[in-house]
Amino acid sequence: MKVMSVFLMLFGLLVLEGCAGSSPSARARVGDPGATFGQVDLNGNGLISQEEFDASGLPQSWRQVDLDSNGYVDQDEYRRVYGPSALDLHHD
Repeated sequence: MKVMSVFLMLFGLLVLEGCAGSSPSARARVGDPGATFGQVDLNGNGLISQEEFDASGLPQSWRQVDLDSNGYVDQDEYRRVYGPSALDLHHD
């Protein structure tokens, strides 16, 4: 019984450390409303194409995000739609 208690305690600590140790950008995934610019910009060219946007599963329509209708979403447009925290430009 004591061994099981120790095992459960260690397991709980590992789970808690894993949650606390991951950054918000690492937790956000494409398709989440909190997906960062870098996670949607799949080819890393600094622009999001309509194909990349469609693959992301983000809830807005392309026309709501491509504010200048030039066929790409740049960092400024993405920030204006999703907020400043969506520009996490740190690549893991």
